[in-house]
Amino acid sequence: MGLAGAMGIANSVRSPRKGTGLDEGRRGQVAGMRKISVGGVLAMSVRVGREILATCVGVGQEILATCVGLEQEVLATCVEVGQEILATCVGVGQEILATCVGVGQEEILQQNTQRQQKNKKMMSMKHLSELLTRMPGNILLIEMLFHAERQHFISTRYLHRLCTGAFHKENTSGRSLTISTGKYARFADGCAVAALGDTSVMVTTVSKNKSSSSSFLPLVVDYRQKAAAAGRIPTNFLRRELGPTEREVLTSRVIDRSLRPLFPEGYCYETQVMCNLLAVDGINDPDIISINAASAALSLSDIPWNGPVGAVRLGFVNNEVIVNPTRKELSQSTLNLIVTATRQNLVVMLEASAENILQQDFLKAIKIGVKECQGIVQAIQQLQKHYGKAKREVATQQHFSQEILEAARSFSDMRLREIFRDRSHDKLSRDIAVNSVRTDVIEKLKHSFSETLDTNAATELFNQICKERFRAMIFEDNISGLKEKNFFLHYEFPPYATKEVGRVGPIGRRELGHGALAEKGLRAVIPKDFPFTIRLTSEVLESNGSSSMASVCGGSLALMDAGVPISSAAAGVAIGLISCYPGSDTKHLEDYKLLTDILGIEDYMGDMDFKLAGTKKGITALQADVKIPGVPLKVIMEAVQQGTDAKSAIIDIMNDTISNSRRRDACAAPTTPPPQSDGRPRGIKGAGSQLRSSVPVAIPGQYN
Repeated sequence: MGLAGAMGIANSVRSPRKGTGLDEGRRGQVAGMRKISVGGVLAMSVRVGREILATCVGVGQEILATCVGLEQEVLATCVEVGQEILATCVGVGQEILATCVGVGQEEILQQNTQRQQKNKKMMSMKHLSELLTRMPGNILLIEMLFHAERQHFISTRYLHRLCTGAFHKENTSGRSLTISTGKYARFADGCAVAALGDTSVMVTTVSKNKSSSSSFLPLVVDYRQKAAAAGRIPTNFLRRELGPTEREVLTSRVIDRSLRPLFPEGYCYETQVMCNLLAVDGINDPDIISINAASAALSLSDIPWNGPVGAVRLGFVNNEVIVNPTRKELSQSTLNLIVTATRQNLVVMLEASAENILQQDFLKAIKIGVKECQGIVQAIQQLQKHYGKAKREVATQQHFSQEILEAARSFSDMRLREIFRDRSHDKLSRDIAVNSVRTDVIEKLKHSFSETLDTNAATELFNQICKERFRAMIFEDNISGLKEKNFFLHYEFPPYATKEVGRVGPIGRRELGHGALAEKGLRAVIPKDFPFTIRLTSEVLESNGSSSMASVCGGSLALMDAGVPISSAAAGVAIGLISCYPGSDTKHLEDYKLLTDILGIEDYMGDMDFKLAGTKKGITALQADVKIPGVPLKVIMEAVQQGTDAKSAIIDIMNDTISNSRRRDACAAPTTPPPQSDGRPRGIKGAGSQLRSSVPVAIPGQYN
């Protein structure tokens, strides 16, 4: 029976007098032995009462009372029976109505399901966002949404963008980067898990609530590659992970340089970022995944940070730029470029190695990388908007009164100007002069403001004024991953190079990073079929500039002097940046200067250390350390051009000394003797040495 039939039953119950309801037999069963309707009983009683009343007035009152009482009882009985019939019919009608409504709802749901299967976007993002905020359980909600996705109720893209703690980003090469949060390490200030393919990295970040005594940000990034992530057991004696490897240290430095510039100025709280590999598929490198996961972890945490950032790797194969290439594609690529950028196309970090790639191709790769980073940044912002914590309140830097600032500037401004303009100063004499001014200014400030001035605060104030004075003068005067490899560059930086006393021990992170950069700059010019292993050592004797780029220049000369047939001479140069911008808006620079071959003080006081190495033909290595919250892409393009011109000029100077590799002396060069009678090699013989063939051999450094 349909909906109309149910309504008809309801109408017949409400109007029994019209005769459209129950039949006569039904009325008879309900009314009892009288078998008459309620209306008939009422009419008959009225007629009998009138006759008795007309005939017998005296007795009629008694009869009337009796009849009226009898009629009331009959009427009450009939009304009660009618109410039971009405209730029964209404109940039956409600059941039929509910059944029909349920059937109608099922039909409507089936129609909606068919419509949603045709168009997966029927469920709007706004509705899902409201649903996410109401649901208390992250895991339950994820399971519900994934079940809905399997049933094709919503699209996969919307699912990953809106489900709790999950984000899904697909780049131009078709590979998807997924970032999730809310399931692991919930006691940490921030945690994010990023996955590309089957490679997955979990990054946690924790920052102390008490400020440290240091005047800089004590940020530590620990990147560790667990053997279990690749399904292996460590091969060392203890069968467990030991100290960090060279690759882990270099990756930690890349992540550090991608995050450090965006911390607020004056934030001196100890902060640790830990990157743990959960799974490695051998196809996608985890370093780029770690940068994006660290960016998401800091954005979702309550740690003050002006992110997020996005990072991609660019390759160049068959004259095409590839975004996030696989390891196989990277082995065929002539470019290995890492780009980290933040909002408004601001570049935060660059790291590259190349095989003499042309400048126009290199610039094209940078532009594509910055564009790809914007999509990752926007998605992490959406993740932060829905699930990020409120940033904690931290103590800001001490603000000095205007009277103290004016006094400090008057005591130091002219003296610093004279020191910086004096070209007769070298690095040591200039530092001694500045330290003398610092001591004198602090004593004067303490004497003038003894009650309100702290010694450490006065030192920080002088350092700030010194930096401002130097930067102002710039504008005023315009003052100047291989498993096996046959080439090593070992970089050593002893403490006496900067007139310091330090501990001489295992190689530090800085030495390891600088040596790796110089090695990248020279690797492209080493012949791939060279039969010997080369160890090139660079020991810094004095340092007042970029010692890593000096290692590239000196290493190129040493290789040619040793008789190694390199393809061409290579050189490197460091480009600096001094800029002026309103507040923290580095997108709109009011003025800026690019400095070529910067000194140590220009590096310390500046906003960027842009190292570029290459040959006359192209670029072989690049590393950009940015100290402000991002550099506009236009400035990066100018820095590449200025660095290219500078390295070409340096190569011209180098060619005046030696322009081609020397001929090797047959007496001093290592040789490979003929095999033994059993076919095994005898070993490699050098000048006064005999080694087995599996042992790397270093070419002697002196030749005719």
